[in-house]
Amino acid sequence: MGKRKLHGQTYYQCDWTGLAMRSTNCYMPSWASSGLLKKGGSYANWECVVAHASDMFGKDEITLEYYSKIKQHVFEQCGAYVKPAPHYSTLHWFGGSLQGALELQAECERVDAASRKVVAVCIGEDGVVGEVLCDHGAELATPVMKRPQNTMGETRPTCLTLPRKRNSVEKDITVFYWPHRNGLAFNHTASRVFKCAIYGDAVVVRQAREPSHIPRCRYLNFHISDYEDVFSNKRRRTENGGGGLTVDEFTQLKTQMTEELAFAESVVSSLAQRPEQMSSAASCLPASGKELARLVDPTGELRAGQRAKRDLLRQGP
Repeated sequence: MGKRKLHGQTYYQCDWTGLAMRSTNCYMPSWASSGLLKKGGSYANWECVVAHASDMFGKDEITLEYYSKIKQHVFEQCGAYVKPAPHYSTLHWFGGSLQGALELQAECERVDAASRKVVAVCIGEDGVVGEVLCDHGAELATPVMKRPQNTMGETRPTCLTLPRKRNSVEKDITVFYWPHRNGLAFNHTASRVFKCAIYGDAVVVRQAREPSHIPRCRYLNFHISDYEDVFSNKRRRTENGGGGLTVDEFTQLKTQMTEELAFAESVVSSLAQRPEQMSSAASCLPASGKELARLVDPTGELRAGQRAKRDLLRQGP
């Protein structure tokens, strides 16, 4: 359906649902014979892309291999396998029961939450780090976290999304924790890692930043190995070979370098001679005044002029 203009405003229309959108959001991937990726169409979210591809596969418009390639591309964009959106016939303007974009998005999120679990890292208030299995959805971390007696009016844990580098392909990292001084023990480990005061447990997951007609959160797995790669400087230095040397290794390396330096100096100085043995450094008699004058004034004109000037001064006025 693509780009449209109405009342002086430009908008896009979803190729699966017919929804009017402010931007193109998602696209249907295709590939040229050279393997170059092409982006076509406009879709409200990635679920609509998968639903349209599934519909085309059911009508034999694309092959199974091509359909699998589309789903794999969507997986690479989202970080998780995406379920198809509801069929367009379930929408109100096509004779269905779903009333609008909000209900469509809610149904997509409900299906996604019911189809998978999320592996997260839990930093306990005692500093112990471990993996937990969470349900995907708005109450992602609540069941696995210790609930404080005084929630300060909060009904669910707050979340903090860590800033990432601009144009980075990495997914966002989000941490859930109960805010304020809530009566739980101060979490020294989580507070040091995330640079804020955290009391009680902290649950860390990844979050996909993806285009969508309505902003949504898609939480992804975050394992202990990911936590160590991102937050553990000690492991990072060890893997990069920057962990330093032991005393024995340093002593051995220093001895080896000293021996190699002494050998290099002996090779370079093997042809050297003492200064008094070199003809160019032999002692010479000091030069006389006449010899120096001859070097300064080879023609004698300067000295003749100086003598004439001196004679005039002697004669006086």
